[in-house]
Amino acid sequence: YDAPTGGSPLFVGTTFVTPELNGNTTFYMQARNSNNCANASRTAVNVTVVTPVADAGPDVEIIQGRPAELRASGGVSYQWEPAESLSNANVANPVARPDVTTTYTVTITTAEGCTATDEVTVTVIPAITAPNAFSPNGDRVNDVWEIGNIQNYPDARVEIFNRWGNQIFSSTGYATPWDGTYNGESLPVATYYYIIYLNSSEKPISGHVTIIR
Repeated sequence: YDAPTGGSPLFVGTTFVTPELNGNTTFYMQARNSNNCANASRTAVNVTVVTPVADAGPDVEIIQGRPAELRASGGVSYQWEPAESLSNANVANPVARPDVTTTYTVTITTAEGCTATDEVTVTVIPAITAPNAFSPNGDRVNDVWEIGNIQNYPDARVEIFNRWGNQIFSSTGYATPWDGTYNGESLPVATYYYIIYLNSSEKPISGHVTIIR
């Protein structure tokens, strides 16, 4: 029944499958014995409608080639798409390794069998490329040390040292590339060493660059 008293039965039998419900609903059950005698009162049966909520976690920004752990919640099972760049598309927290910026969609399933979806975007910033040589000889070809994709890291700090560990160049941001000079004087042909701090959370990148004339 849909009321505690009166009315006609919605269903007669031992198993009642409700119609589609959009909110919490109370039904009323009245038992009858083999002689078709009914109980004096009806028993309330409360049906709670659970609204599934999927959460794919916050958007993530990574450097190309680095991993990112996704963190979904809201269900007892999970299905991620696209699956190609994920360590496991069927867990709440797969590791993503996309080569390009990718939006992942997670479909969660609750214990009640309900589903919901949410999205998270992993933004991939191209990795820097640091040449290991340049030739500051005034011919306008490779006259400065150009670091590829460094413009994507406006707060990057670039430091260059000679073989004795003396700092000969330092720059926050890299708007003006190193031209192979120190205090306005051209440096000799040699190998120099650099440290690049992309940001406060990334491990510094180190290597060497040779001046060729």
